[in-house]
Amino acid sequence: MTHRAIVVDQMKCNGCQICEIHCSRIKEGKVWPEASRIQIFPFFPGLDIVVVCQQCENPSCVDVCPTDAFFRDEETAAISIDSEKCIGCGACAEACPLGAIFFHPENGKAVKCDLCGGYPECVKRCPENALEYRMTPFDATANPSEIAQNMKKKLVIVE
Repeated sequence: MTHRAIVVDQMKCNGCQICEIHCSRIKEGKVWPEASRIQIFPFFPGLDIVVVCQQCENPSCVDVCPTDAFFRDEETAAISIDSEKCIGCGACAEACPLGAIFFHPENGKAVKCDLCGGYPECVKRCPENALEYRMTPFDATANPSEIAQNMKKKLVIVE
């Protein structure tokens, strides 16, 4: 089965954080990368990994939420969070295989990519075209550390 999600070409990402800046501007009304729903993590010098929700077909975050704060948006098929129901317990983040659920720096509640209503701002703004909003198989299986290790092998990075 396929669905629309933000697909990342990790080899193109230069770690500029433009995606985080624009996500936070749209979601928070100001530049605040710590509150972004897409995050960049440096793993090795020159190797930054983009982490963003892949909108899983059978999302474990939905299954483990004790308050039923997670739901699938009927229009975009994105998994979204009702912040009024979220208690910030962290069960969703622990269950996410990608590590793509973050916590808001002020209120401690879960935040994640909701695809900006079907028009992801980060995709539009990425100067390297490392992000693409398109149909993709449901294959959210590799966490950021695994992605970094695979990239390290491809780039022949020696420690």
